Amino acid sequence: MINKLRSTIRGPYTLVGRIPPSLGNLSSLETLSLAYNHLEGNIPHVLGVNSFRGQIPLTLRIGLNKFQQLIMDYNNLGSGQNSLQGSIPDSVGKLENLARLNLQQNKLSSNIPSVIGNLIMLSEVYRGINKLEGSLPFTLRYCTMMQKFVVDTSYLSGNIPNNTFGYQKGLITLDLSINVLTGFVPLDFGNLKQLSILYLHTNNLFGEVSLELSACYALTDFWLTRNFFHGSILSFLGSLRNLEILDFSINNFSNTIGGPLFELENLTFLNYLNFCFNHLYGEVPIGGIFRNITEISLIGNEDFCGGIPQLNLPPSSELLSHKHKSSFKVTVIIVISGVSASFVVFICICYLRKKPKILFSSPSLEHRYLKVSYGELHQATDGFSTSNLVDTRSFGSVYKGTLLVQFERRIAVKVLNLQPLLLNGTYLSSN
Repeated sequence: MINKLRSTIRGPYTLVGRIPPSLGNLSSLETLSLAYNHLEGNIPHVLGVNSFRGQIPLTLRIGLNKFQQLIMDYNNLGSGQNSLQGSIPDSVGKLENLARLNLQQNKLSSNIPSVIGNLIMLSEVYRGINKLEGSLPFTLRYCTMMQKFVVDTSYLSGNIPNNTFGYQKGLITLDLSINVLTGFVPLDFGNLKQLSILYLHTNNLFGEVSLELSACYALTDFWLTRNFFHGSILSFLGSLRNLEILDFSINNFSNTIGGPLFELENLTFLNYLNFCFNHLYGEVPIGGIFRNITEISLIGNEDFCGGIPQLNLPPSSELLSHKHKSSFKVTVIIVISGVSASFVVFICICYLRKKPKILFSSPSLEHRYLKVSYGELHQATDGFSTSNLVDTRSFGSVYKGTLLVQFERRIAVKVLNLQPLLLNGTYLSSN
């Protein structure tokens, strides 16, 4: 009764030859695992599963409603001649009861089809180490039974879609590492209360680490290395009590490692911590994981101090003294600059106050010579009135007056006496 066979599992590297078409008669087949063997040729189309070599069939004739697992991984071994290639056809979406899909380590290319959203019973996806490209389909939100989603070491690009993985509240493993994904980590990752493994390393992700991740209390492995994250390494990491591996290396984090991060000393399960090649500074704790130099990596940062002696960091007091002196120098420079600026402003004000209010515009005024007519002088002195007479001497008289030429100006006019003067019987000329 071969058609009643529910599963067939053989040991690795024991099967050879081709798959017989008669397997298509197994109407109750639920699991078919052919991984780690030496099978060759095409899988019969009556199974409608895949092929070891060439492209995946565009049509599926499987018709097995109970078919739950499709495992065709690790065909890209050795020479790679027996690798699955081409795109994943939309016909995969017809396997409505499929719970596990493993196409890992082949040469599959093109996009992850959006019809994956039809597989509402899907709980495990392994498509890593392929040549998949394009963006992650937002239809993944309909796979609410998902527990493990692993699509690493491919060419996936674009943003991690919002409101997608957040619907998979039972997700335990999410591995999107070694792709070319960009953008921010979606805020709805905070819904993943069961998430244990989060691999986002080696992408082009950026922004700050979302505070919403503080709700992922089950995290054990948290990898963000080789991205462009910046800002603070947040204090909520100390509340992730199950953390075993924490790798934030090769990013642009730039705050102090001290302060709230001293709580990392209390993470009893933490056995690997890597903050190297960021812009961190401050005092390194000495308790917890920080006691073992083989479990931490802090190189490539700025101005670390303290820590265990094996780290060869300067004492905390030296760094604090250095920073205090630097701060004092900056303060002195600021004060001196302020005083200098005030002095310059004061000099400018004094100069402006002493500067004449009247600007001479005509050439005669610029050289302090004023050319006026007799009539203007006559008017200025009120006709050389005696009321304006200031002084009378033998050589002439001096009159005061107000000259109205371009502006009002007080003047003194000397009028010479041109009559001949008699001195000792001799007439003298005024010339």
